[in-house]
Amino acid sequence: KGASGLKGAKGATGVKGIKGATGRKGTFATSTFSDFYDNAGGQNVTSGDVLNLDTTRQNSDSSTFVLSNDAITINATDKFLINFQVTTGVSSGDARSVSKAYLQEWDGSSWSTVDGTTVYMYNRINNNEENTGSASLIHSVTAGNAYRIFVTRHSGSGTITTVADASRITIMNIHGGVQGPK
Repeated sequence: KGASGLKGAKGATGVKGIKGATGRKGTFATSTFSDFYDNAGGQNVTSGDVLNLDTTRQNSDSSTFVLSNDAITINATDKFLINFQVTTGVSSGDARSVSKAYLQEWDGSSWSTVDGTTVYMYNRINNNEENTGSASLIHSVTAGNAYRIFVTRHSGSGTITTVADASRITIMNIHGGVQGPK
């Protein structure tokens, strides 16, 4: 085999290709949110009752979030962040009582408890020590489903009541917008 020859000179760079068309810009969806609370308090929930939601603090879209009979109907299919807090106290009877609350969902035919939403409140002293339970969840919602908070005594024999301005539910749509076509 003989020796290799010298390397040839580099050729010229080719002409740059044309730039493709730019796709359409994506749109950012408007945030939707609602916040309702119990202004009155004093609701006896000893035997179980739906939490009174009597005041709207915020509602970005009253056609998406409809409060009626202490339940919020959501007229959109998407994922929502749902936060709720419930504060109870013992107004009479056994001062060492426990209450609980949980989120319920109406699917068009019946109410059911949303798994993982039960919170407990230990109420130790009559008319003196209230306690708050809270839960947060990201939940897939089907348009037309409704949500409410159910509160009841869990143990003890005290009369369990809600506390004014201390129970609430906040619901926020969490999608981030729509991607434009490529």
